[in-house]
Amino acid sequence: MKIYPEELILWDKEKQKYLPPRLTISQKKLLQNKINTLLAQTKKFYWIHNLFNTGLIFILIFLNFSVFMFLNKLNWPLIAIMHGFLTYSLTIFTLHEGAGHKRIILNPNNNFFLRFLSSLLNNVSRLYFANPSYYVSRHPLHHKYLGTQHDGAFTQLVAPKRIFFAFLPMASYLPFSDYKIHQSNEWSNSKCLSIIIGLGFHLILFLIARNQSNNILLILIFLFISPWIAFCLDRLRETTEHLFCENGDLPAAREMGNNFWGYLIGGGPWGQPCHLSHHLAPSLAWYQQLRLSFFLKSILNLEQTSYYFIPTFPNIFPIFFKTLMQKNLHAFKTLKTINQFDSSL
Repeated sequence: MKIYPEELILWDKEKQKYLPPRLTISQKKLLQNKINTLLAQTKKFYWIHNLFNTGLIFILIFLNFSVFMFLNKLNWPLIAIMHGFLTYSLTIFTLHEGAGHKRIILNPNNNFFLRFLSSLLNNVSRLYFANPSYYVSRHPLHHKYLGTQHDGAFTQLVAPKRIFFAFLPMASYLPFSDYKIHQSNEWSNSKCLSIIIGLGFHLILFLIARNQSNNILLILIFLFISPWIAFCLDRLRETTEHLFCENGDLPAAREMGNNFWGYLIGGGPWGQPCHLSHHLAPSLAWYQQLRLSFFLKSILNLEQTSYYFIPTFPNIFPIFFKTLMQKNLHAFKTLKTINQFDSSL
């Protein structure tokens, strides 16, 4: 995720226009009490947490294998969509909960098996060409310096050209797009390792399905169609969560919440459908973030809810593109250095 100085300068000028509704003192107290309760529950039942997360990851991987085992009973567009979603779901889950926050497995330090299992699960995203080492270098900065020049994944105000590039085919692979968090454009040992592991994993899937489908079609699904689906979902999610969202009593984030479209665009309940809840309490496990989201929505008034909760499908798309076309483009047109900035992309 490359950060451009021009975006930060412009955001510093524009952010005064986007003042969020404030929380009352009683709301803040209720919220903090709920967070403390959820944290205590996770700490007390950590072994259930470990068992559940481990089982969930292996089930998702098994589902990915099953998609290609039963390829002859499904048409290829459905296969591409299912593989694309599972790619996204497993990648964002293990990158965020595992590499980013080290909480797929809790309390692993005193047990060799748990340490090994934790390391293994934290690197599952490599099966899909992601680089957890790069993600670790960016994500903590995102929480510590949210919405500032030191934010490792700054998306409050991003050049429309960069966002549109991210929705083009192969954007997750090629250097014409620098708007991504799962992988950098620079080469490293960790990136090479992810490529080797990813190719090995997809070779296994290919061998499973090659007698049931056209080989060229399989390669297109593996390397182009499914990654494109996964990457588009991820860019739609991350852009919408922070775009023009300024800090107030709540962190500069929105969330889609607990609904079908939130789970789809968020990569499943274990992905990031409740991004505001996550920023409110980064230490909470994903399932506790879902509970916090329900509670948060119950204590917010109508004005607060409309600001912090993203409308569900199909309303999310016109709002997303209207914001880009009107607010974002207009903001960049006012920047005197726009021509120089465009030439650097």
